[in-house]
Amino acid sequence: MLLLAVVAGLMAGDLRVILLVVGAAVAYILFKKTKMAKVVEKLEWNVARRLKQREEQINELQIKTEALDSSLREEINSLNYKELIKALQDGKYKCSDVLLAFQYRALKANEETNCVCLFITEATEQAKRLDELAKDPHYKKPPMFGFPISIKENIYVKGYDATKGYANGVDSPSKEDSPIIAQLKDLGAVPFVLTNVPQSMLSYTCMNPVYGVTTNPHDKRRTPGGSSGGESAIIGANGSLLGIGGDVGGSIRIPCHFTGIAGLKPSHLRLSENGMGVSIPGRPLICASAGPMAQSIRSAAHYLKCIWSDDWISRIDPYVPPVLWNDEEYSSTRKLKIGYYSDDGWFKPTPAMQRAVLETKEMLEKAGHTLVPFEPPNVTRAFQLFIGAVCVDGGAYIMGKIDNDLPVPGYSDMLRLYRLPVFLQRILARVLDHIYPRMAKALRAMPKTTSDLREIYEEIKQYRNTFQQQMAESNVDALICPVQVFPSVEHHVPMQMFATVSYTGLYNLLDYAAGTVSVTKVTDADEANLAEYPASDPWYAKVKEATKGSVGLPVGVQVVCQPYKEERCLRILGEIEDAIKM
Repeated sequence: MLLLAVVAGLMAGDLRVILLVVGAAVAYILFKKTKMAKVVEKLEWNVARRLKQREEQINELQIKTEALDSSLREEINSLNYKELIKALQDGKYKCSDVLLAFQYRALKANEETNCVCLFITEATEQAKRLDELAKDPHYKKPPMFGFPISIKENIYVKGYDATKGYANGVDSPSKEDSPIIAQLKDLGAVPFVLTNVPQSMLSYTCMNPVYGVTTNPHDKRRTPGGSSGGESAIIGANGSLLGIGGDVGGSIRIPCHFTGIAGLKPSHLRLSENGMGVSIPGRPLICASAGPMAQSIRSAAHYLKCIWSDDWISRIDPYVPPVLWNDEEYSSTRKLKIGYYSDDGWFKPTPAMQRAVLETKEMLEKAGHTLVPFEPPNVTRAFQLFIGAVCVDGGAYIMGKIDNDLPVPGYSDMLRLYRLPVFLQRILARVLDHIYPRMAKALRAMPKTTSDLREIYEEIKQYRNTFQQQMAESNVDALICPVQVFPSVEHHVPMQMFATVSYTGLYNLLDYAAGTVSVTKVTDADEANLAEYPASDPWYAKVKEATKGSVGLPVGVQVVCQPYKEERCLRILGEIEDAIKM
């Protein structure tokens, strides 16, 4: 009755009622602001406490690591992945000494890039236990015995937060190890450090309100990529030889490309999704894949060979099919037919990216493979489907998380358009159709209703069939293409340029195996050729400007194979890497 009286008073223009409503609205706004101020104060206090914890941990480790004999430390840290694996198997070094050497190098990498969230203190006890076990002459060392591995922060490690870059995630430690961590320990590996991610993990830059900005080891002004940016930075800065990242739209491949390292996103079907904090929960088709990142793709291959050597994962997670390592495929010398493209028809890459594909094509042809042009079907529509399926709910979940957390500069740019109700996005798309057509297409990507989302899922399945049929008709065993539209860019650019992830996001949509190795660097000629790059809409103009001054930055190439063909993908990546080193 009171509500009806208020409505009647408003309609009648009753000044007392109008003042009452205005006063109530002001009081509500002030209440919300006061409540949020208290939340912010608590979050800032939690963050300050966490940063103090990290500082104390780093100071303590600096003393411990410097106590290790410097010549021994340098000797250990001069070894590559294969050499260190063998030295540990042969008992040449104590696991605890190797851990100290790696902690030392990770500290140096962190000084350079701010890549570390926290060190895993339990690693010290684990290394000591392994040393004790090795004293038994009957003890059979597992294949990764004593090898230190860095871990992306969103992967659950017992006793440590998986904040996903949110201040709200501080002081919410995981209750148990994820299957990935449990299996690494079973294989004898020593997870020793957690590395930084962007807030929300839906960006290919790397900054958050807890641990700050992670920088590219090649240029501090530029990003190491995301969301596995801390992993790419620590490996690129020689703080780790092998790490575990995660990828839902390019989050392994883009950071590897930006920092000049190697990595693979397996099809999610071959690994367990359990124990990984994801950017947006509840996505049945666009699933995150955990995968290796390393200084060499051969190291990544060895890691995957170890974890797929038996049905360990399937026994822990029965939803993972027991597909074991196929060494016949990986070691095969059969000549392959490989499709290639340097432009997907949605977003033209800058000159160095296209050159990388064409030079890789020539390398593979010299190795005896047949390379043929391949045009992926309707990438524009595939990219729309990717956006709609990744966000699921029109962006409501991610915007709610960010709005209730501490702010990060630039994130408002990333979310501005998607804060509009979906029906307004559609209206704006009509306005932009003739002046900014690509933006108009992006604004038509979000589902309005659950019926829209159902249709997106159905269309994704149809697109997967279409893509598979085209590969079959072309009779190709694999594909090569760019990883990104540009090399590493300044930290703020990715938050304004989500549309450039079409080259990686496509293969999350398809759930294919996809990896990258570094094949070249941006040259003066690439910089000069940038003058011919289009500036026909604001996105192209921004990419062109952001790419300037990139001479010397690393450039990767992407190799793609169908699910359960990870070994073939690794074989091709390895052949490319070997050819580069010759």
